[in-house]
Amino acid sequence: MKAKLSIGVLAVLFTFGVLAVETPEETNTVLSEMKGKKEKEILNLEKDILSFQNQINEILPFFVEKKASEIKNNKIIKETRSGYTWEFGSREIFVVNESIDITLNNSKVDSFSINFRKSRMNDRLNPTTFLKAIVGKTDAESTKINLKVQNKEPGILPEDETQNIDLNSVSIKEKLSVYRLYRDNLFSMLKYLELRKEAELNKRNSVVRGSFRF
Repeated sequence: MKAKLSIGVLAVLFTFGVLAVETPEETNTVLSEMKGKKEKEILNLEKDILSFQNQINEILPFFVEKKASEIKNNKIIKETRSGYTWEFGSREIFVVNESIDITLNNSKVDSFSINFRKSRMNDRLNPTTFLKAIVGKTDAESTKINLKVQNKEPGILPEDETQNIDLNSVSIKEKLSVYRLYRDNLFSMLKYLELRKEAELNKRNSVVRGSFRF
């Protein structure tokens, strides 16, 4: 009786597709649809990136005029993280620095970078520095953005050599992650510049209001 019941339950599950077995053709169709959705999301991310960059370009002339002393080597840098880290069970201690920056060209965005640096602090061990960067440059005539991932790991590459990773050679999932990270950090830079501009304007308005008091 139990055997007959089990067979009946399995038959129902297969009928409603709960335990349906996909054919290779169906699997390829699903994978193709998923890839298509991810590629469409990348196009949407590129549009976001171009929109954020245009908004940044509108603020930059004000920032260049009022905060010129904060621009070094044509760069506006925002530190996003600085501190120490270590691996569980290890005596190795690393200092970690993360930052985002804009390289300027005629008071406009020439490129935007996300930078990650991790350096070993232990004096008794060989000094080690890991460098990673995502560098983007947007084509002003389209929504296309050229992203370049740079990687430098000791023991793998020569001292002064940086490996450039071609995003077209990685999986669509990894490529999408890079675009999301770039878009989110560019938005963070936009908000940072907006707040700095707002603070400067509020400061000037306070001075003007104060000058009319007796």
